Amino acid sequence: MIHTQQADSANPPILIPLLSSFHSPLLPALLRRFNINGIILPEPDSESEQLGLRYVNNDICYPAILVVGDILKALFSGKYERTTITVGISQTGGQCRLSTYKEIIEDALQAAGFQDIPVVSLAFSVKGSGNTKHAKKAIKFGTFSMLHAMHRTLLLGDALMTMYCAMAVREKHAGESEALLARYIQLAQHITSDKAILDLLSKAIADFNAVEEKSYTHIPKIGVVGEIYVKLCPHANRHIYKWLIERGVHPVVANSSYFMPQMLVNKKINHDQRLLFLSGIQRLALALIQKQLTNNIATFDACLKGFRYYWPMHDLQNTLPEVSTILDPIQQAGEGWLIASEILGFSKAGVHTIVCLQPFGCLANQVSAKGIEAGLKKKDPRLNVVYLDLDYNTCEANYFNRLQMVIDNTGV
Repeated sequence: MIHTQQADSANPPILIPLLSSFHSPLLPALLRRFNINGIILPEPDSESEQLGLRYVNNDICYPAILVVGDILKALFSGKYERTTITVGISQTGGQCRLSTYKEIIEDALQAAGFQDIPVVSLAFSVKGSGNTKHAKKAIKFGTFSMLHAMHRTLLLGDALMTMYCAMAVREKHAGESEALLARYIQLAQHITSDKAILDLLSKAIADFNAVEEKSYTHIPKIGVVGEIYVKLCPHANRHIYKWLIERGVHPVVANSSYFMPQMLVNKKINHDQRLLFLSGIQRLALALIQKQLTNNIATFDACLKGFRYYWPMHDLQNTLPEVSTILDPIQQAGEGWLIASEILGFSKAGVHTIVCLQPFGCLANQVSAKGIEAGLKKKDPRLNVVYLDLDYNTCEANYFNRLQMVIDNTGV
């Protein structure tokens, strides 16, 4: 939908694959605040798939195929000076093949003749509390100010996504909401402070509220959760949000900004269960960061109450007691207990039809998601959770037929 190809900076450029058309274009402005020149690559396409399949094993997960393909497509294009560029990839650690993306990318670059191009991981860490395997060649978002700014940037992306999905399905003049989304993503390229983010959000809320609505009797909501890449990447999920909107459905998407607080909560859980040692200073640092992230959520949530189709954000820690009755929060593979928390949040807000998007063969995510279905339905028998697998060879006819049956069951 929307992407950023250029970043105006004297620093050597870092090529970063697109994760989300709502969030990724906001990252260059954030990175410039910390003297990092990030260039977001265009949305993946079929060429990305073919290049990815050519240079990685086809038993690797679908997100890895697309990420490697995106990088190689950019390098083969000749647009970038190979003596100055670096490739950047997010690095979270844990029980996910994402933990080895850096090595997968390096192997693919070597096979394609780009072995001289360095790969750095963009890692979230609290000093001394994470995996040190990838300590070299890493840009760590481990300072308080960087984590704070990153979280607020993700919250802004979530807010724009929420308002776009709510208004695009209701707009009288086709394309008005998408134009607003593009406008505010462009304006976000010039953000230089936290206050500017909130000022921009306030203006965006006013403009989305001013979108003229068409006449309608009922617009159903369908919640969307799942593995973070296929949930947010337009090509990976076959542009599911646009597809649902065109059929009169309001897609309610689980916020990506929950991912950061979950990582901090997981560290505390692991320490309490004696799976990870944190010193007193590290525990204090985690508590302070968690408090700031909670405050960020509360601030953005209060601002979004001015939007006519306000959708509440929630503090993950408050959901843990209920989530713990469905699965042990020590289960952190894939999205872990986050999916259960998101579905319970949808249920409490009155959304009982949920689509869970997962890469085919993503064992950790599929166990985390499909394994909780019985426990979720005990909590709320009205829940209807549909699991859809995505891969480079997904049968789109089957994929969209299943989605259409989901819509039919909502009473559109």
